[in-house]
Amino acid sequence: MTHESIPARKQEIKQVSIRWPDDFWEKVSIASTKGRTSIQAIVTEAVAKHLGIDPPAESDDPSAKDAA
Repeated sequence: MTHESIPARKQEIKQVSIRWPDDFWEKVSIASTKGRTSIQAIVTEAVAKHLGIDPPAESDDPSAKDAA
């Protein structure tokens, strides 16, 4: 009997688009750069706080490091 390794299922990552006026986008972008964090991280934390839920662990989203 051969045991085949079943690969761990990758968590599917959902994407959304956010529409902001240029002046707001500029302020967010500057704050993100000054805070040395991604806009995705800021939005994720804000949504989690607003909904009263825990944000996902950073390791749950491999794209988090690349998003800004």
